[in-house]
Amino acid sequence: MKIGVFVQNRDFFGAKLIHIPLLYSLTKKYPDSEIIVFTPYKDNHIFIESKLVKKVISYNSVSLFSIVKILRKEKFDILISLRPSSTYVNLALFLSGAKERIGFKNLISFLSNTTTKIYNKNIYRALAFMDVIDSETPIDSYFSLFDSIKLSDKKNIFILPGGGEGNFKKWDIEKYISLCEKIGSKDFYFVFVLGSMEKNYEDDIKKFIMNNEGTILFNKTLSDLISYFKGGDLFISNDCGPAHIAQMMKKTMLILYSDFFGDADKVIKEWFLPHNYSRFIKSKRFKSINTISVDEVYDKVKELLSLIER
Repeated sequence: MKIGVFVQNRDFFGAKLIHIPLLYSLTKKYPDSEIIVFTPYKDNHIFIESKLVKKVISYNSVSLFSIVKILRKEKFDILISLRPSSTYVNLALFLSGAKERIGFKNLISFLSNTTTKIYNKNIYRALAFMDVIDSETPIDSYFSLFDSIKLSDKKNIFILPGGGEGNFKKWDIEKYISLCEKIGSKDFYFVFVLGSMEKNYEDDIKKFIMNNEGTILFNKTLSDLISYFKGGDLFISNDCGPAHIAQMMKKTMLILYSDFFGDADKVIKEWFLPHNYSRFIKSKRFKSINTISVDEVYDKVKELLSLIER
């Protein structure tokens, strides 16, 4: 069976990661399937690294005629669209010749889809994607396939200070370091997860590590991050890409959200996965994320540490 998936169009690390539970669900529901992912951007390494898909096709700057030609040549059994507002994708599905065409309800879905689902914007977005195929696969199933790497016998606290969409999402690294100093390293080992956009944090973190126990994970692969995260006990994070790995693994987690644009409540509904061991703090409406105090975060950290120590 051949399955094509048109993923959503946000070209960010986290926005790509949250497709993984759906892709894994497809491999469980259709064990002999061959999955091809279609993206409107060129940076597709996350899908390749997941090893869940046969290939990825970018339709960036590709005409409708050309993409329909590809779809007809591939002879898909199922096509799934996660882009309800894209006329281009809806028309491509309609003209594809696929036996089943599944997508979210929209103004022309009656024309393009054989099966239409309501897009629930009040749940974590990865779960909304899974709903399109009525998946019953637990969201953390894919991550259970990986071995765990525990960096220290102490409790491993992961710090995720990224935020690829802009500085408005970033609680300052100085605040994270002050928080870590307040927590203390007697019983804890601090793991700072950095990407290329956070390389300038290294000097401050190295000064902290000189007098405390910890390390830096820089530009790790998806599989490495999953394995390291499996060994993590607590995650403290901005709303950033790697946070979604920890969230989908249902790790004990605190996420800091900016309400600088007054949209935090909407963002949290779709990008925060609530469970017994997850918490969030948001800045006051139209205020910078850096108005969140170290003490406020520390109080939440103490609460979460008490839960994992039970």
